[in-house]
Amino acid sequence: PGGGFEQVRMIGIDPVGPVLPGQDTGCLAGEAKRFIQTRLPPGSPLVLVADPTQPDRDTDRRLLRHVIIYTDPNAPVVPDAVPNPMVRAPMNLAYLLVSGGLAQVRALPNPSIYTPQLRVAQETAREEGTGVWSPTVCGSSPAPDGHGMNPDEQAVTDPRVLLPITVPE
Repeated sequence: PGGGFEQVRMIGIDPVGPVLPGQDTGCLAGEAKRFIQTRLPPGSPLVLVADPTQPDRDTDRRLLRHVIIYTDPNAPVVPDAVPNPMVRAPMNLAYLLVSGGLAQVRALPNPSIYTPQLRVAQETAREEGTGVWSPTVCGSSPAPDGHGMNPDEQAVTDPRVLLPITVPE
């Protein structure tokens, strides 16, 4: 309406991997950012979907939304895989990140409308050893509850947003 930008926090996901002292994001934050940049270059269409089970904004006043992008559903879910621009379908960005082991399901007081699908994607990524679930990534594997483990084997969670997306109002 009046121009400007809104910060959007994706509903239902958090950064992955151990969050070590002095580390301000999950260990795969760079890979997640590259994945998003590859799948959602500047000017790409996207749809922001409100969730009736969630508040409209978080405590930092960012819009809480599911982010639907139009991308090649057959492209590998890895940071530098270039999707076929001729094959496009609407896909939930959080689902893609979780299925690639680049994000984990966030425990919400009220499950979101996509929580069941996100949990299945996370379990599949865990079973396949994808992303953070690989024993060779991040120095250790997440705890069974999905949160990272620090070297002292104490579960820790990064409370920050994975990658807020700035979109025109």
